Amino acid sequence: MNILKHIKMIKLKICGIKDEENAKEISALYTVEFLGLIFAKSIRQVSEKTAQKLAALIHQNHKKVVGVFVDESLEFILKIAQNVGLDGVQIHRLIDKEMFEILQKNNLFIWQVISVGENLNLPKQIYADMILFDAKGKLSGGNGISFNWELLKDFKGKFGLAGGIGAHNIQKAKTLNPTLIDVNSKVENTQGLKELAKIEELIKEFQK
Repeated sequence: MNILKHIKMIKLKICGIKDEENAKEISALYTVEFLGLIFAKSIRQVSEKTAQKLAALIHQNHKKVVGVFVDESLEFILKIAQNVGLDGVQIHRLIDKEMFEILQKNNLFIWQVISVGENLNLPKQIYADMILFDAKGKLSGGNGISFNWELLKDFKGKFGLAGGIGAHNIQKAKTLNPTLIDVNSKVENTQGLKELAKIEELIKEFQK
């Protein structure tokens, strides 16, 4: 009789998609399960109209679309989610119970971003399906820097990991056993577009 060892599959997200060619190519990659569209002020920010086109292309390849928000209102988030067809939201400000329940009722999964500096400071209560730990920097995301991952060694629970992750350190990121690894700036070219060769190199390391 075969004994199957349960292996936790770490999911991969590529964030900051803003180009149709990127959306088509990256969503076609088997290993990538989530693609992120940024609606907060950012060099990677997309308009609602552009996001609709990108989401349609991503969904053609049966991948999930995550909307990234920072200080936007709940009303704005819900409008974008409905009009674009988001599968989930990634929110950088603290989510309260009411907001969480409303987002859930709209069939969205909810990720709470926690920015980590020198210490791991967690709110007493977190309302989210998953915490996404990112490095604290000048921007709300996509800074290209990592925080001290040793801070997570005693963390119990489901979490995603972001911040300065690329082919050079994705193996180390995997040792933390996150639910999700979120990649952004380390797979971009000088124009701020995602570079397929860099993503393929990342995936090669990810699959080792």
